[in-house]
Amino acid sequence: MEHNFANLLHRSATWAVRISFDIYRFRERLIERKDGNKHERLLKGRKTLCDDPNFTVLHVQDDGKNDMRLVRPADNPIHHDAIIQKGYHVLSHVWGNINDYPKWDVSTFITEVDGQPAKPVPMRPEKRNTLLALLKANPGYWWIDVMCARVDTPLVIMGSIYRFCGTCHVMVDCPLDLIADLKKSRLADFDRELTPLYLDASQYNRYHIYSGDLDKDRQALVKAREDQWKAHKSHKTLIKLHKVINRFHAEFNCMQKLLDSGWFNRLWTLQEVALPTENVRLLSEQCGGPDNDVIYFDYNVVDSVSQKIFNVSSSAASSLDPETVNQVIGTSGAHLLLLNEKEKEAGGGGDQYCKKIGMISNDRTPAQDYLKCLLVPDHPFKAVCLRAVLSVFANSSRKCFMPEDYVYGILGLLSLDIPRMQDPQRVWETFIQKLEDLLIELSEDERQGLTYFSLSKKAKTFQLAEAKNMADVYSGLVVMELNDWNVYMFDVMEVYQRKKPDKECPPEYVAGWLIESYETLLPQFKASKTRFYI
Repeated sequence: MEHNFANLLHRSATWAVRISFDIYRFRERLIERKDGNKHERLLKGRKTLCDDPNFTVLHVQDDGKNDMRLVRPADNPIHHDAIIQKGYHVLSHVWGNINDYPKWDVSTFITEVDGQPAKPVPMRPEKRNTLLALLKANPGYWWIDVMCARVDTPLVIMGSIYRFCGTCHVMVDCPLDLIADLKKSRLADFDRELTPLYLDASQYNRYHIYSGDLDKDRQALVKAREDQWKAHKSHKTLIKLHKVINRFHAEFNCMQKLLDSGWFNRLWTLQEVALPTENVRLLSEQCGGPDNDVIYFDYNVVDSVSQKIFNVSSSAASSLDPETVNQVIGTSGAHLLLLNEKEKEAGGGGDQYCKKIGMISNDRTPAQDYLKCLLVPDHPFKAVCLRAVLSVFANSSRKCFMPEDYVYGILGLLSLDIPRMQDPQRVWETFIQKLEDLLIELSEDERQGLTYFSLSKKAKTFQLAEAKNMADVYSGLVVMELNDWNVYMFDVMEVYQRKKPDKECPPEYVAGWLIESYETLLPQFKASKTRFYI
């Protein structure tokens, strides 16, 4: 079986990973349809959490008296069973500098686990009324970090807390009326108008692999024609995208203002939005005054619009030179400046909005896929999913105040446990050792044969105290070697697409065959490897 991979190996990695995700998610959907696996995982995760003595929640009673008490589910069977079945809420918010304001005295309405009045908690004054209104509107069980986490609470538990919650309430440090404007806007219509462009871009951005049935000259001719066709389609798509954004200019401006908030720049909030699998709701931290109702907006709509804008624009621009892109969008369309290799080579970095929209468009799926893999023994795509999570870190501009938090803030996303330490470099060295052990385990597993991981030289010498943002810490940290199994998966998808040009190539059409033939085909593709830095 001969395959010509020479021209495409360097571009195949990303698309092979995406196809792996598609196949994995299709397989997950089949499992969930068959036995409700998602719900069972949720209940099992909550039970494990409630059995942990480090897990404490705030119980807000629905009696109109605002009586609240901290409870430890592991010590109370009634609360234990109620949380497993009914779930609990979590709060995501931006702390600020706790030295800039006095702590909040909550002793008059919150009782500790031992029955004593609760101790003061750090919370900015402008958030306090909002939190009280939020608790009153949503009685039940709550996990709020400033109230429920102690200094000795293991940081790895944070991942499970956000992952198995019922609803994550995000208090964004944005203007009072911004969430109301989003709720009144046509953002859902904006999302629907972007969908056809998104589906179209997913088609013409696939690279074809030509086998030995064509000579080199013929391959070059066909490749040139295909590139010309993709450039033509890309040009039209950018024009359509620009028109759609202009038509929804008010909604686009609302999203820009939302992404300017500090919440979207903090490292800790990454896992708080990436891990919840149920509801994520946005609200302004200033909306809880006596004359204001708590107004929510669905984060999934923001997430969907961001993904579609970024994927359509970057996919289209990958087939065009920077001059053409600038001609299409014009100087007034700087918000569409596209983050692709050609732009980087030309010296264009894009504005801050571009970077943010590209960043949040990939925040959630990779982490959720990787954590699902950990629940399945011998999962064949564990290495691929880990690669995607590390890529999210390497492309993120999120920051934190304490250097050690660049490690502690992502432990929940990788399901790693590292004890609290004061020295940032000790934290980094411990993390690198655990990461190296994980990479060795994956590289030695034959079922993970499509990837081979190792640490780069940077990993052993990096000084965590000098970190500027997540990208500074995690870019170039891991070396990934691919063999031709990645490319072969991609080839199968493209062969089917060429045979049925009228239809989109559904991953589920070949997913079953790929999974069944995995062990048989893998040995044929173990010779060739290509290196990539994550």
